[in-house]
Amino acid sequence: MKTKHTILCGLFLPLALGTGLTWAAKIDSSWLQVKFTGDSTLHGFSGIVHRGEAIKLAGDDGHDRVRITVPVLSLDTDHRARDKRMYTMFEADSFRVITGEADLEVVLDEHALEVPLIITMHGVAREVIARRAAHAAEKVELELDLALTSFDLTPPSVLGMIKVDDRVHVAVSLDRNAMEELKQQPAGQKELN
Repeated sequence: MKTKHTILCGLFLPLALGTGLTWAAKIDSSWLQVKFTGDSTLHGFSGIVHRGEAIKLAGDDGHDRVRITVPVLSLDTDHRARDKRMYTMFEADSFRVITGEADLEVVLDEHALEVPLIITMHGVAREVIARRAAHAAEKVELELDLALTSFDLTPPSVLGMIKVDDRVHVAVSLDRNAMEELKQQPAGQKELN
């Protein structure tokens, strides 16, 4: 049975209080794929995000924005002890989501090689530039590198000897049709099937 998930990226919170919700979408997890990789003293690691939510916002500048929100507990490296250390690093009980927000037009513009994002993790918002990874008619492929310490996070370590590197690489793949549908929706809230 296919599990329903909400549109991603748990990576976005609005920066301005005046930003209003105009449309939210919950669809099958195939609309979004997020993978992350990093290194440690001993070896590299990789993980995925299991669920998220995308919300269309009316920007203060008149441009539609998309906010993708991912629950911290949906991050999974397929290694229970490592995941537990990761959730502790994020203080998942207090900071439950990671969000990313961007201009929806820029996200969909295949000629825009860079997409400015506002990433919020651990209660800290930073502007990050995502790079368009590839041209694909059916997907929006973005890549970005995050420094954990810039979000007031201390990379985990085991016994003080095995340390996770500060840099994490993130690859995001969005279904272009789902994003186009999000863009076309009127004000209000609706579920995609």
